[in-house]
Amino acid sequence: MDLADYLRRLPKVELHCHFVATIRPETLIELARAYESVQDAVAAGNLRHREYFVNADLFPIPYAEVLDAMVAGLSAAERDFGVGFGIIPAVARHRTPEDAVALVRTVLDDGRPEVVGIGQDYLTPQNTESPELWTEAYDLARRHGLNRTAHVAEIPGSTAEAVTIAIEQLDCTRIDHGYHVMDDPAVVEVARELQIPFTCTPYSTQVLSGWEMTPEHPVARMIRAGLAVTLSTDDPTFFRTDIGREYAEALPAMGFGAEDGARIALAGVEAAWLPPDRKARLRAEFTAEIEALGQG
Repeated sequence: MDLADYLRRLPKVELHCHFVATIRPETLIELARAYESVQDAVAAGNLRHREYFVNADLFPIPYAEVLDAMVAGLSAAERDFGVGFGIIPAVARHRTPEDAVALVRTVLDDGRPEVVGIGQDYLTPQNTESPELWTEAYDLARRHGLNRTAHVAEIPGSTAEAVTIAIEQLDCTRIDHGYHVMDDPAVVEVARELQIPFTCTPYSTQVLSGWEMTPEHPVARMIRAGLAVTLSTDDPTFFRTDIGREYAEALPAMGFGAEDGARIALAGVEAAWLPPDRKARLRAEFTAEIEALGQG
């Protein structure tokens, strides 16, 4: 097999994918319960586990109904395709800090096991990330054992300081995007020492920031710096991508080969918010399949 085929066939975890954007355009209006997106991702790139962001408090229906629909569709897809899932309700930053606390309280009151943590996305009304505004909501989540991540250091004008805030003030256990971490070597060193995972989405950056897939792409620099990089699609429908393409096209274009792809695939397993037994089983499956692909 050639390199692109190898990279596409690697088993994969996807940790940065917005729920609404996984639905095919022709059925978006019907909110097709996400089943078909799993089928597509299995075919395109051997997906095995995916964690979905959802701004559940922005829908004109109750939180529980949104989650019921997601769990029903994703559970059916797990039965049919063997793809595990987790759900991450996300703070919409154009709303208030009080709204964020209310969302976390709703998540805690609902208490379903499929919800594995909280995140934050969108921008403030001032078009900033401002992760520090959500400390109360994140502290509440931390005290009750919810995992925490945040979209930071993504947009033009954002800085490496946003990564520091996410780590130190929000106590995040993952970072979404985080590309501007490379603007400050001291922050890179902290992130490398902590081995905090970054859920990177190369092709969305091409659209949103104009970055071409070259060895100078921020994601390529993050990988070479030894950061714990994982690859995802972000919004596959909006950005015309799939999890296979993020490996098979982006990695070679950025100067990486088969061993790099395998290492990043395994990094996705380590970064996933899974119980220890499920993570160990997924790690063993990935290791065996990667070894078999290498022999092939």
